[in-house]
Amino acid sequence: MSADGVLTGAHESPSRIDVPQLRGIAVLGVVVGHSAAAFTRCAHACNACTAAAYVDAYAHAAVPLFLIVSGFAVGARYWDACPVRLFYSRRAARLLPPYIVASLFYMAVLSPYEGPLSPYLVVPGRLLTGSGYYHLWYVVLILQLYLLAPVLLRLGQRLDAAGLLECGVCIAFAVQVGHQLLWPGFLAGVSCGGEGLAAVAGGLIGWRLFPVGLGYFVLGLWLSRRMRLYSGRDRCARLVALGVVVAALTLVVGRLWLQGLAEYGDVHSVQNGGLLIQRVSAETVLHTAAAMFAVVWAGTRGTDGFVVARFVRWVGRMSYRLYLLHAAVLVAAQYGLQSMGLTSCNLSYYVLSITLTLAISCGLSLLLQRLPGVRLVFG
Repeated sequence: MSADGVLTGAHESPSRIDVPQLRGIAVLGVVVGHSAAAFTRCAHACNACTAAAYVDAYAHAAVPLFLIVSGFAVGARYWDACPVRLFYSRRAARLLPPYIVASLFYMAVLSPYEGPLSPYLVVPGRLLTGSGYYHLWYVVLILQLYLLAPVLLRLGQRLDAAGLLECGVCIAFAVQVGHQLLWPGFLAGVSCGGEGLAAVAGGLIGWRLFPVGLGYFVLGLWLSRRMRLYSGRDRCARLVALGVVVAALTLVVGRLWLQGLAEYGDVHSVQNGGLLIQRVSAETVLHTAAAMFAVVWAGTRGTDGFVVARFVRWVGRMSYRLYLLHAAVLVAAQYGLQSMGLTSCNLSYYVLSITLTLAISCGLSLLLQRLPGVRLVFG
């Protein structure tokens, strides 16, 4: 089992799914998206800014793909039986040591710029909420989903026995979309039906005490079950049908939320709410469609492939280390470029920056893997 909980080795490709390649696609999307945000801060419109805007928008599908692959791997191995203690101990041993070391490193490096840190209050709080550095929020998210995984598996078994597994996926997406609408509304000072309720919900969500990717993770569990039971044509038809349901569901949840704004808010809030519903609906459908395309593509191809496919698969096998290290490489590169007075308002320089940070991150990942003492922590 890999560091991020995705199966490798003998269980690498259940149901003919090239899991390492999916992980590689996801982590490359994360690298490109983070690089776009770090290296294209121009004060005027330029080709690099335009390219970064498009890349950043579509690269956001990488995190949903990570969550879907994680849910798929958990379901493929533990659907029939999930020993809770073994499940938790394996994920804690794989995920927590690298995350804690990386978080402490980032907090120590950034402390001169953010003020002194209290080891009794700030440090534990940041570790629990993934706030040691803003790239690390995903690790806390996946830990929360893994905590819920045995419960989700049990519910999935019961729903599957009753023929209602697809309904469970839709409910999970309803919770996820509701969260996406509630959090921005709270931050904007919009009450959806009472200041007390909005404050409590917004506080919990703001501290990342809610699994924001629940729908994607449950969709991965669904795929682990359904992709073993249906042919390729039936599988694609079910994926299309599920996508239509998710799209309709985002609109229904958005309509109910907008109705609450109209009842308790003003016209300006309703207008902003309408724009927010459009964005959340489009993002949910786009990210789900992009991730499902990657899953179907990996499920219809063999484990062998051309040079690019082998490279993506190689990157996928070290995705967790790469995710943790790339943030440090980005920070170092950003300060280095600023000290040299270089500008990122150039398309070729933007592409070069992505390539260099990816190469350095991969090199550091391989180095950590070969150091005996460090390997105990980073795997």
